[in-house]
Amino acid sequence: MSGLDYYRPTDTYVAISDNRGEEGPIRAYTLKVPLDRAGKPAQPHFQRLIRLRDTNGQLYAPRTADTESIPWTPNHHGFVYTSEGEAKVGRAGFIRQSDLHGNVVRDFPIPKAYAPRLGTANTPVSVIRDNLGFESMSLGQGGATIAALSENALVQDGPSASVDSSSPARLLKIDRATGANLGEFIYPVDRVAPGALPVATGASEMLTVDHDTFLTLERSLIPDKGFTAKIYQTSTTGGDNVAGAASIPKTATPTTKELIFDFGPTSMSASSIVARQLQESPPWHGSPTIGAWQLPSAIERCRVPTNLRMQEVSRKKPTSGASRQRRREDSHFR
Repeated sequence: MSGLDYYRPTDTYVAISDNRGEEGPIRAYTLKVPLDRAGKPAQPHFQRLIRLRDTNGQLYAPRTADTESIPWTPNHHGFVYTSEGEAKVGRAGFIRQSDLHGNVVRDFPIPKAYAPRLGTANTPVSVIRDNLGFESMSLGQGGATIAALSENALVQDGPSASVDSSSPARLLKIDRATGANLGEFIYPVDRVAPGALPVATGASEMLTVDHDTFLTLERSLIPDKGFTAKIYQTSTTGGDNVAGAASIPKTATPTTKELIFDFGPTSMSASSIVARQLQESPPWHGSPTIGAWQLPSAIERCRVPTNLRMQEVSRKKPTSGASRQRRREDSHFR
C-alpha cells in the first residue's frame, strides 16, 4: 500500500495499492485499524475492496496507472488519488477524483511541464521522471485545494537526487473547484544518504497544514540496512512561484524547510513509512499528533480476507434489492 487517509467520524481509513495492475486490479480499500491504549495498531479490519476505473469506465489495463496517494474528499463520498504515469512510454501522471465505487468523477488539469515529451530514442526531454512523480498529494483548506509534490525534479528542471546534489522537485497547488493552477514552488529534496539508492530516494508523502505550510516525508533505501526517513515542515512563503514555467529559472528561490523528526536516531523502523495522516490523539492522549506516517506492520503482514471479494463494489446498475443493500453499505461511509 502506498497511500492512507483517515476519516474520524466513522473511524475509517482509505488506502490505495501501489500497483500497476500487474498484481491484481488497480485498487483501493476501506478499513479500520484499531489501536490499543498505548496507541499501537492492532490487526486491521478490511471492509471494502474498490476496483478503480479509467475515464472510459473500464477497469484499468495493466501498466496504465501507477497509483500512489489517496485522501478522502471532505464529504467522504469519494477520494482523490494520484498516478505517477510512466514517462518512458509517454504516459502522463494524473490527479483524479473518484466516487466510492471507483468511478471517475473528474480529472484535474496538470501543467504542460509535467507531461511527457520524448526526444530521440524515446529519451525524456521534459516530464516527471519514471517512478519519481506524484508520490505525494494532500487536500487543504477544508478540501478546497490540492497540493501535489513530485518525488524528484522534473527532467528539465534539474538532476534527480544524488550523493552530490539535492533535487529541485515541484510542489503544485490546484483549486479543487475550478482546477486553476494556484502556484508551483520549488521543493529541495535532500541529497541521497550515504550508501542509499538514488532510485529509492525522494519525497514520498506530504500533508497540508495551512495555505502555505506543509509536512513532507522524505526517505532513502540503504541496501541491507533498510529505509531512512525524515519529516520536514516546509513553507512556500518567500519561495518563488514558477507556475507556467517550462523549466524553473536557475535564480528561483525554493521553499524553506525545517527538520522536525528524524527516524535515524530512534528505534522506530522506517521500512514501510509511506503514508501520512495528521489526526487528533486517542482520547487518553492530550494533544494532536502526526499519526499513521508508518503503514502499520499489521497491515503490511495482513492478507486481505477472501470474503472481501463478496463486498467488491460493482458499477453495474443494481436491482432494487441490491440498491437497498448498496445504500445500507454506503451509509456507513457518509
